[in-house]
Amino acid sequence: VMVQAGRALLGRRDPALVRELHRRAARYLASADPYEAAQHAFLARDYQLATAIIGSQWLALALRNDFEIVDELCCRLPAPWSDDAEILIVLAACRRSAGAAESAKALSARALVAAASLKPAERRSFDVTHSLALPVLADDEDGLIAACAPVRALLAEPKGLDGPMRACAVFMLGWSMMRIRRGQEAVSLLSEATLRCQAEGLLD
Repeated sequence: VMVQAGRALLGRRDPALVRELHRRAARYLASADPYEAAQHAFLARDYQLATAIIGSQWLALALRNDFEIVDELCCRLPAPWSDDAEILIVLAACRRSAGAAESAKALSARALVAAASLKPAERRSFDVTHSLALPVLADDEDGLIAACAPVRALLAEPKGLDGPMRACAVFMLGWSMMRIRRGQEAVSLLSEATLRCQAEGLLD
């Protein structure tokens, strides 16, 4: 009760400080608890920060919770952030996971159009997100096999992915191998992914 009263009082006296505190909390929690971090970014009304958190942590969010949570966060972003290329491709993956194939295709097409005008650093970030989304977006076994190649390429880069994202990428590849019935490789990758996810605190 005292905490709630204190927050209400601070909100009336210094709303700018409240937003800054939420912004700091969002940055601090971005890797440890992406969902809570995104909530703080929304409370700060810092939609650019919320977009960055969702774009960089969507796969970890999906593994910790589910794609519905990621979908809900994406849909809370107002324009123009809702038209961000990475957000569109993440949302496409969420919709494909939910079985909405046509919606996923439309969102993917919009994402690729938006990505065409990105600066090199932004394009690199989009390409990583797109590569990790491809296995989810694949419509059939041939498409899934093809989608695994960009993920393998990312994992082959020594500095291509950070710890949590690398753990998620290994899981994505193992999950894909399981779907195409390559059991031995799937078991090896999923075992590695479990160890990596535990090390990164993704299975808490």
